[in-house]
Amino acid sequence: MSVRKFPSGKWQARYTDPEGLRRSLGTYQTKQAAERALREVLQDIDRGTWELTRDSFRAAQEGKALTLDQVAERYRKLGTRGGKALSPRTLGEYERYLARDLMELQHSPIRSITRQQIESWWIEYGDTRSVLRQRVYSHLKSVMRYASDSGFIAENPCKIRGAGSVQTRVPEVIATKAEAAHILEVSPPKLKALFAIALWGGLRKGELLELRRKDLEQLDQLGYTISIQRAVVWLPKGLIQVREPKWSSRRKVGLPGAISEVILSHLKAMGTIDPEALLFPYQNDFSEHYPNHALNRLWEKIRKETGYKGSIHSLRHSPGLATE
Repeated sequence: MSVRKFPSGKWQARYTDPEGLRRSLGTYQTKQAAERALREVLQDIDRGTWELTRDSFRAAQEGKALTLDQVAERYRKLGTRGGKALSPRTLGEYERYLARDLMELQHSPIRSITRQQIESWWIEYGDTRSVLRQRVYSHLKSVMRYASDSGFIAENPCKIRGAGSVQTRVPEVIATKAEAAHILEVSPPKLKALFAIALWGGLRKGELLELRRKDLEQLDQLGYTISIQRAVVWLPKGLIQVREPKWSSRRKVGLPGAISEVILSHLKAMGTIDPEALLFPYQNDFSEHYPNHALNRLWEKIRKETGYKGSIHSLRHSPGLATE
């Protein structure tokens, strides 16, 4: 073990590890600091805990060659939510954060990104889309925390005070009884049952459009019970995926008798009892899911006609209003 002084005045600490390899502990401002670092490594070797020091050294060496987007890719591959791998939609959104919102940092070496750079990015992003800015920052902070925990960087540079407390949810617009009735009135016949179920059952859009004939069960004089077991997710490039409902929220929902006539009329119009037939297909073969963009265009027309300001998702927060 030894220390040596550079022309710059800094001191380098070097040692030979138990594997016989010559290693550097980096440079220090004073000789005393370099010698203290060497003593700590010697203690690790004596205690038999040097493996941790070695692994930290290797991670730090690896961190020198990694860029932000490379570390973010590792984070995405390892990420889970509720014990399950992240959904394709979430992964795609994280990729867009890097390519669209963090473009100036995307290809920077992970160890070169400073707190000041991140603060400058935050300021320059502005307040016009504060919700998106908060989400991007939260993701960046998580990636940096992963990099710090992995030993690629010494500490997380995301330290903006209060950045994580920005409002991230927009209050839902609850439909009034009159608005709910108007929505059903102007809905196209083939989707009237969809909006009736949305208003009463509290289903998400992806759950509504993955409903199949087998998921609907009629009860004597009491309406219908609907089983939510799956949801459709729209991915980039027109792709879709059918998976379990968000947050694994498989459930059964009772629908009131007041909308039974709407549902029964819809089932008769379908003209099929195939249990796998989609309740709300895009085409008549009952196998093609209604495109997200097509439903959104239709919903905009309904909003203009009714004056309702909420989204389709907002309808799930207004259960029962259509039948009061």
